[in-house]
Amino acid sequence: MQTLAIPIIAIRTVTPFFDYREAGNMISALLALALAAPQPIRPDEWIGPNDYPSDALRENRSGHTAFRLTISPSGRPIRCDVTASSGWEDIDQQSCRGMMKRARFKPILDGNGAPAYAVYRSSRSFWIPGEAPPRTPKPSRTDLLVTVEKMPKGRAQPADVDVAFTVDGNGAMADCTPYLTDTAGQTADAPRAMALFGAVACGELAKSYRPTPALDEGGRPVPSVQTARVSFVQAAE
Repeated sequence: MQTLAIPIIAIRTVTPFFDYREAGNMISALLALALAAPQPIRPDEWIGPNDYPSDALRENRSGHTAFRLTISPSGRPIRCDVTASSGWEDIDQQSCRGMMKRARFKPILDGNGAPAYAVYRSSRSFWIPGEAPPRTPKPSRTDLLVTVEKMPKGRAQPADVDVAFTVDGNGAMADCTPYLTDTAGQTADAPRAMALFGAVACGELAKSYRPTPALDEGGRPVPSVQTARVSFVQAAE
């Protein structure tokens, strides 16, 4: 298991695009690329109460572990890297151990419909109800924070847009596509956020985000499908 540095959140200021009809047309064109994010199968079953490290349970230790799973084209994990530590090695190790043992995904296809590797990023928490919460905050899911000059009236902040894209063996991005899913922790407002900011999210991500290439079973860089979250907030006046 390898611990990776927490990604840097970049901040840019842009002018938002508020023509709803035109925005919807642009999103429809992007979705036509048919690039899908990795789709987990029963993720709630990957980690259970019996996975709580015995020493951590006895000592009332808790924590959130963020991880990055590299997924084979068949939908099985081949590598787990910790991207944000819980502060406890046994909790981090158990998180990755459970992911490698039980995580499964639907077979993954690239933008051309060919089998592909993928990267899935999420977090798991070990916490005893009734005890003090973990000493470290839950890792943010935002990869790029973008400030806009003005948000639409009544628009909640942040406006989160999840996007999927392909990454080649050198780290170059292509085929960026906003997506909606029931298993990504998206809010009920995600469709409107995607209509407003989907095209902008892909453009800003291409300017500021540098994904890490996936590695195959032999440790060689390979093309992959990856995801990121772009969050939009209004600039302070």
